[in-house]
This record gives sequence, structure tokens and C-alpha cells, in this order.
Amino acid sequence: MGDQLAVAVGPSRVSKPQILDALKEGRNQPTAPAWEKLKKPELAALAERELAGKDWLPELLRPAA
Repeated sequence: MGDQLAVAVGPSRVSKPQILDALKEGRNQPTAPAWEKLKKPELAALAERELAGKDWLPELLRPAA
């Protein structure tokens, strides 16, 4: 499922600020300042590693309340 999710919300459809926000929210910690300097594909790969195995979904994938 992780591969399918990556394709569905891949870096071409998500901005760098959205990826950084997801990292901040999913980790419950501020993001590292160096992450802001990464190119989008590297940032997306980092987010995938950092958020793997977490019981968390980005806001755009959560069911409507």
C-alpha cells in the first residue's frame, strides 16, 4: 500500500511546504532547518522514511468528519 500511496500523493502533486507540514505534524516535532533546503524528491523520500510505520495520515487523506 505504501507504494500506491506514494504514487497517489507523489511529490508532483504536493508542495514542499505541504511535505514539511506533514513531517511536522506526523512526527509531533519541528522539522530540521536543513530539510527546507532539500529538493522536493529528496524531501519526499525523507518524509516517507520518517513517517513509515506511524499510525498517521496527512490531512488530505483523512476521512471527512
